[in-house]
Amino acid sequence: MKKILIVDDQEPIRNALHLLINSRSQGQYQVIEAANGQEALEKFEKEKPNLAVVDLMMPRVDGFTMLNEIKLIDSHVPVIILTAKTDEATANEVKTNYPDYVLITKPADNNFLFDTIKRLVEA
Repeated sequence: MKKILIVDDQEPIRNALHLLINSRSQGQYQVIEAANGQEALEKFEKEKPNLAVVDLMMPRVDGFTMLNEIKLIDSHVPVIILTAKTDEATANEVKTNYPDYVLITKPADNNFLFDTIKRLVEA
């Protein structure tokens, strides 16, 4: 079973993503949740997900620090950066330092988001 790690400090967003993935995948993906960057790194190492969907603005370990650590742990795991932070500096940092990662802004279209998740998990 493919594993998807959802990392967001906002519980309603984690719940919505979990529901979206479960309902659209008909249970073929295991969803793992983390409420902050520190918890995410612990779960990333332990669970070895096939995809991570991460927010940038989080307590304890911020998103960019977490992304750097994820790259060190397993640089081949696809990552979707799902964030409301849409300024030009953030977009440039993602393009420069994480060119293989997909940047999607909140609120995201559910069809587009799930199609992207499925494409990356199944690649």
